[in-house]
Amino acid sequence: MWKRDEGPSGSEVSVALAVVTFVWLAALMQWAMYDLVVPWDSKNQFYAFYRFMASAIESGSTPFWNPYHYAGHPSSADPQSLIFALPFLAWAFINPEPSLIAFDAFVLAHLLAGGWAIVFHGKREGWPAAASIIAASVFMLGGAVSGRMNHVGIICAYGLFPVALLLMRVAIEKNSKWAALGFAVAASQIALGRTQVPLLLCALLVAAFIAQICASERIWQTLRTRALVIATMLIGSVVLLAPPLLLTLQFIGLSNRPVTPVETALLSSWHPLNIATFFSADVFGSLRAGSEGWGPNGETLKGLDATDRSFNYMFCGTLTALLLLWHGVAGGRIMLKGGRLIAVALVVSLAYALGRYTPVYEWLFSYAPGVSLFRRPNDATFLVVLCVAYLTGRLAADYIRDGAPKTHIGGGLIVAGGIVAGGIVALAVLSVQFSDVSQRAFEAGVQIIGALIVLSLLAWALHAARTQRSRRILMSVLALATSAELVLRNAGNVLNARPAADYALLQSPSGEDARIVEAIETDMAKTTGGPFRPRIEVVGLDGQWQNASMILGLEALNGYNPLRIGSYDELIGPGESPYNVNGRVFPITFPSYNCGLSRRLNLRYLVLDKPIANLPRKHDV
Repeated sequence: MWKRDEGPSGSEVSVALAVVTFVWLAALMQWAMYDLVVPWDSKNQFYAFYRFMASAIESGSTPFWNPYHYAGHPSSADPQSLIFALPFLAWAFINPEPSLIAFDAFVLAHLLAGGWAIVFHGKREGWPAAASIIAASVFMLGGAVSGRMNHVGIICAYGLFPVALLLMRVAIEKNSKWAALGFAVAASQIALGRTQVPLLLCALLVAAFIAQICASERIWQTLRTRALVIATMLIGSVVLLAPPLLLTLQFIGLSNRPVTPVETALLSSWHPLNIATFFSADVFGSLRAGSEGWGPNGETLKGLDATDRSFNYMFCGTLTALLLLWHGVAGGRIMLKGGRLIAVALVVSLAYALGRYTPVYEWLFSYAPGVSLFRRPNDATFLVVLCVAYLTGRLAADYIRDGAPKTHIGGGLIVAGGIVAGGIVALAVLSVQFSDVSQRAFEAGVQIIGALIVLSLLAWALHAARTQRSRRILMSVLALATSAELVLRNAGNVLNARPAADYALLQSPSGEDARIVEAIETDMAKTTGGPFRPRIEVVGLDGQWQNASMILGLEALNGYNPLRIGSYDELIGPGESPYNVNGRVFPITFPSYNCGLSRRLNLRYLVLDKPIANLPRKHDV
């Protein structure tokens, strides 16, 4: 490791922060310049939840109960409602009706905060500015982060992890009560994500705390002298976390998903062949419009896999792959003192993400607290990217100081090429249902050859730089190149961007959408009194309609949310995805829209994508 007195100067840190900010802005512009937004859950669910929360606050009400969702929904217990996310809560007082792109910018600002924290982490570790920039860029835009930017709660928790880790280290090393309090706030905000990724991030924070205490020369003295700081971190986190967490645990027991069978969870295992995307971004057609890709996913492995290309994408930059495989694995630097915790976390996270393909996940599902509450082992790919980011920064710093490791130059390239080529060969066997397998194999081969050429050129350049000064200059250039590569490939691509016009209903309805809304509002205005407000149900329309009722102020019988009140779900059968007409089941308690329960609920308006006579009736008796 670098000695502290060999670390970057204040001006270098300022440059690193400025470059990381510029990279983040360049990434954001990939959406803004082309009138794109982060789609799907980001807008259908989280944007609608935010608008409801902000509207409730602006009207002087509280957002703890949502009347516009499933005929009434306990927002205070819903882990995805955002009402306990302090940044969003504060923003709701300032901007209750943000534009779609402003909402995206606010969410992605959590990644920028994490990127800045990584720069300060690099300063403490003695990393040159270039190493910190690479690590921050990978953290903000790498792999699963890019593929799943629509999962707002996960992105926000992930973005706060480096902040919490940095504050924890400062609190213990400097015995700082203010840093301890900051850690309590950041860590509780991570945990309040209340999904699987926050659970894993919290486990890593605990491991990092134990490792930091054990690394001190006098463990008991450290615990004794830092007792107040440690107590502040622990008690502060518990106090901030306990109320909403207890509400959620209570809700889960009454919900439609009190348990998750392991068989369901295993369907979201990360197939090992998808590691090929770590070396070549588009090897499986992941970034091509109009295609779901031909790698291992729910389409190519039906009955065995429920993932898609956004879950499986793992490209973190060509230089990142080279440094990790050549310098880290082949050169043995991945396990040097000071980086072992992250290296071990990387291996464990990868084994967890692989799900059915290793025994690790099933064992943790059975015995580790909290794991059985969730259904996607591939969520751990976020931790894989996180660990890769920190390791990449460290390996880049080690290269600048010590040069390339004493290994055969081509070793890493041979392994990389073998992995990618092996993945394509295996995929050819798995994907025989494609009529154009040869064409796909050819396209994949072109991607592989291109990746190997770039890897070879990078390896030659890294090996050719002999002096520390030349290595520092080279790595500075490569830091900018890697950041640009990640911006151009991973920001505003088909995995995380759609035209803003697709979600116009949520901001400014127009055309047929506006006509529907106007017709409902006009009719509601004519309604005189009564014990109940009229309710609406939307079935068959596209994503933006799923939770639009929250923004339009219409009380709906259905909506889009994986977590619902269990008894209501059984009685009404609204389904999780109202855009799918076939998902609307009519149980015996709600056999049609003209039944006693429908009238009791005062269902007055239906918004359908087809005549009601063509709506399938599925009587679940």
